[in-house]
Amino acid sequence: CAYMPGNRAGHAAFNTGVLYFRATTAAKAFAAAWRVRLLSVAEQDELHYVRTTEYVDDQYAFNLLLWHGFRNHPGGAVTSTRPRSRVISVVVDPKGSAGEANVQAAAEDARGARRTAFGWRSGWKQLVEGKVGVSRPGGAVGADEARPTSFAFAPLPARFFCSGHVYWVQQGGERRDCVAVHTTFTEGGDTGKVWRLREARLWLLDPPEYYSPAGGFLTFAPPQPLAGPLPPESDPSASSDFDDKYRTGWLVPTALRRSPRLRAHLELVRRHLLALRDALALASVLGRTLVVPRLPCLCDRSEAVTIIPSCVFEASDLELPFHCPISHILDLGRLLRMAGQPGGVPIRESTLLANPLAPRSLAAPGATVRVAIAANASATAAMRLAGKAALSVATSDAEAKASLGRESRWGSAKVLHLASAEGIFGGWADAASGGGGAAARDRFEQLMRAYVLGGSWCCSSWYKPHGAFDFAEPVSTSALPGGCGRDERVDEETAVCMRTQQRRRAAQRPFEFRYVPARGGSRARDGYFSLEVPSRAAEPP
Repeated sequence: CAYMPGNRAGHAAFNTGVLYFRATTAAKAFAAAWRVRLLSVAEQDELHYVRTTEYVDDQYAFNLLLWHGFRNHPGGAVTSTRPRSRVISVVVDPKGSAGEANVQAAAEDARGARRTAFGWRSGWKQLVEGKVGVSRPGGAVGADEARPTSFAFAPLPARFFCSGHVYWVQQGGERRDCVAVHTTFTEGGDTGKVWRLREARLWLLDPPEYYSPAGGFLTFAPPQPLAGPLPPESDPSASSDFDDKYRTGWLVPTALRRSPRLRAHLELVRRHLLALRDALALASVLGRTLVVPRLPCLCDRSEAVTIIPSCVFEASDLELPFHCPISHILDLGRLLRMAGQPGGVPIRESTLLANPLAPRSLAAPGATVRVAIAANASATAAMRLAGKAALSVATSDAEAKASLGRESRWGSAKVLHLASAEGIFGGWADAASGGGGAAARDRFEQLMRAYVLGGSWCCSSWYKPHGAFDFAEPVSTSALPGGCGRDERVDEETAVCMRTQQRRRAAQRPFEFRYVPARGGSRARDGYFSLEVPSRAAEPP
């Protein structure tokens, strides 16, 4: 809101992803000055400022021109071009002695002001001389035209020219009124941006085999927030006093007490990671590509501490719960690299099956087989007798292969859709995966540590170690005792198999999130907090 008329403090950094220039003399002058500012990084200007080591990209150079002229008016306030207008006047190079004094004043950044004014004048000179701009006799502008002293500026409406946060977070990936979208507010660099475009079905460069991998697809229904009203925005009994390093935010324990929504979100993410881990185990066993569904969340993610306690990005129209980008939970670059490893699982975006570039056969009747999740062996057997695909809540790798593998009735299905994946993988049978259950477990857990787990929520503090919340990771999968994991009915009648599954279920129960200062190593020196998992979570009920 720094561009609002009347503002005398603060500034805004405008994004240069989508720009519109009117064909005016002032617009040409601005474009030429912008070019000069970018090229001057490796040059020496008339003021003898050598900037070979200065970092200036297109967006920063654009904003330098704006920031200088925002308040280059009497009183230092942003001024509109006409009464009640949202279009503001940016005075870059005011005429007259008062204006020159303003440009040269040793104020907040006199050198920056002089550079901006020099770029404006130098760019204009190049326009007049025909060195830049559309060629025409006498240059891009007339030699007799006066150099503009200002230009008019206004942000494009966010409703139509959508940021990444508007499009993918606030609108859940729906187009609505967007005529253009820019992949801002996106984590994961270029990988994250391409993934977002894939989810929006706006990425057209994947080859046909991307949509038809060998082995087919596995999908699952994600965990949902608990029924009932949304957690309150804040806990009135918790202190709101800043207590982090800079006294502008909150330490992890303080922020967690302040925000019931954040507590609920961390618990929901715990369940998402458990479901994702178990789905990855089954996809690995079945040789299928995993389509990661849209994940409901209860707290947005931001480096700004104003995200606490409401869990809503400042000034956004986000409604909770919402479908958060996968990069809010996982390191997308690491996750996608897993496919290139032995036993690794290829990953696809949530919208792939509905992508117009996907084969029509994926949408044909019978292409997707829905897999029910039964509470016990008897219920599983009854479903199978009724002609349904089904797994039990304690399915081992051997049992999954027998029920859904290539040699099974459902092995040729293009898509297998699990009614749930949360806590359904029971472990690795002793002779089902090659090299024994322990070897299979170790290979899989190594992949999880290297490519999936280790994420955190950010942030309750501008000093990231004080405001980063480690996610609760699922307890490692198990190598099953000899004789277990080959037949659900036998497992339910065998004491050692039952005890193994009881311990597994106990380790997956919810618990109260408690963060304590990290102990030892660089994390302790930097001031990180670690999640303390109660020992009872690993004990049988």
